Amino acid sequence: MINSDKEVQLKNIIKKYFNGTASKEEIDFLNLYYEGFEQNADVLQNKSADEVSALKTEMEVNIMNRVFADKNKEDAKIVSFSSNTFYKVAVAASIILIAGFAFYLLKPTASTQVAQNKSIQKEIKNDVAPGGNKAVLTLANGTHIILDSAQNGMLTSQGNIKIIKLDDGQLSYQPSTQNDQYPAVQYNTITTPKGGQYQVILSDGTKVWLNAASSLRFPNVFEGDDRKVELTGEGYFEVAHNESKPFHVSVADMEVKVLGTHFNVNAYEDEGEIRTTLLQGSVKVNRGNSAVVIKPNQQSVLNISNGTLKINHNVDLEEVMA
Repeated sequence: MINSDKEVQLKNIIKKYFNGTASKEEIDFLNLYYEGFEQNADVLQNKSADEVSALKTEMEVNIMNRVFADKNKEDAKIVSFSSNTFYKVAVAASIILIAGFAFYLLKPTASTQVAQNKSIQKEIKNDVAPGGNKAVLTLANGTHIILDSAQNGMLTSQGNIKIIKLDDGQLSYQPSTQNDQYPAVQYNTITTPKGGQYQVILSDGTKVWLNAASSLRFPNVFEGDDRKVELTGEGYFEVAHNESKPFHVSVADMEVKVLGTHFNVNAYEDEGEIRTTLLQGSVKVNRGNSAVVIKPNQQSVLNISNGTLKINHNVDLEEVMA
């Protein structure tokens, strides 16, 4: 565990880094901190690629929470940087911010502690109300863009797809009208911190509202016979109708299939259930060999621990959409 003096020093260096005032020596210090962490056998040894990826995501969300918290105290700059550099700083900051939680999460010998942590988390649920438009966009090349501090207008392009931040704060993927040549499919991810939310308009016109502490992985353009995205946390979807190209939302090992409809998916890991609530249209929910079709004002409920899938006919829509 870091002693208090070194903790203060590390926090100050991280803050200077994001303010763009860190010296070369301080940046080198963060690099060394990262390298020491990466070589720690207790943390990364014998871990699968998925486990390392999960740790990286946990760190990115936590460091974003710190960045957004600092924004309330002083004006923030547009931040766009490479995935490798970001991960180095995220590692250092997350050691402070999550106080060893990620270490216990990944250590095989700590399964009992993880179960206790999840039990405590389940009691408090995800009682985090949506906040302002706060999110980080991770491009296919690993570049991160903090959306709430980015200027309105075109942020970047991927082939002939323009990525635009609209005046109302939405993120929109728009095909260029210059020619009909679409780019190769590239997958981007938008992540919201605690107390944040964001709206994305996908290239097919589908609208997605992400709630706090959530992420959506999606292609810049939909090719082939269907449209697929991946969700963690909670999202509300208004799917653009296309009978020839179904829309799929993957949540863990569950899948929601629609043609064009309005629905909400709540898949916070610590709640023990994945709930899909339909407001309009028709939705089919699949999990392994089990499947249910829900109608408007109904909700499918997947119990993560035992895999049972059922329909809830008594849904409080106002609570779901709050």
